[in-house]
Amino acid sequence: MRYSSADEWRDLFKTFHCCHEEVVGTTTMSGKPESSYRAFYKNQLTRQRAQQAHDCSVMPSGGKNATPSFSSAVNRSGFGVGAYFADTRLPAMLAEDLPQAEAVLVIKGERKLYLLRDGERYRAYPIALGGDPSGHKQQEGDQRTPEGDYVLDWRNPSSAFHLSLHVSYPNEDDRARAEARGVSPGGMIMVHGQRNGLGWLGSLLQRWDWTDGCIAVTNVAMEEIWRAVPNGTPIRIEP
Repeated sequence: MRYSSADEWRDLFKTFHCCHEEVVGTTTMSGKPESSYRAFYKNQLTRQRAQQAHDCSVMPSGGKNATPSFSSAVNRSGFGVGAYFADTRLPAMLAEDLPQAEAVLVIKGERKLYLLRDGERYRAYPIALGGDPSGHKQQEGDQRTPEGDYVLDWRNPSSAFHLSLHVSYPNEDDRARAEARGVSPGGMIMVHGQRNGLGWLGSLLQRWDWTDGCIAVTNVAMEEIWRAVPNGTPIRIEP
């Protein structure tokens, strides 16, 4: 799944030529060895993990904790118009309108999310999980994705990660287990897209498990899931 040479990294990255020269400020990545690419992507992952716990929980209330507009983030970060378009407009244009899902299935070991209708899988999406994905989530901060039957009970159109659907973890059993161990069960587990401003790197960032326990997809995939999955849809998360 990883690219093995600097030329392969460069060829893929040319897809985003409209803005890749600006990503690292005055120093571009053109012609640099593979280690520079890896360092750049790892730096993006580190930034996402460091801020996800706060940003993923931002409710669409419009108050002081609301996510800043992406246009202001573009101005601050120096991203070009191409990156802005790729994050805000292109995913919705590329996404297909699918039949409404009756359920969602996540198989962690396959790194796949499936939409189900009439008991059949009709759409599959690659996913990224938390940094320690094996096993059921036990407590806050363990970077695990819960396993079991839950509900996608509300959504956040103002998410710092493009769009997000909330998984109803923890349930009563999760809380009881955490209480018995004297720990917090954690929460705010979401199905979401890429961090705002980095959606154009989604196909590359998805090669790592970079979340704090959430289920991440590309922005195009998130647009499709957002349209096809109404609030109240059951989600089963399997190992």
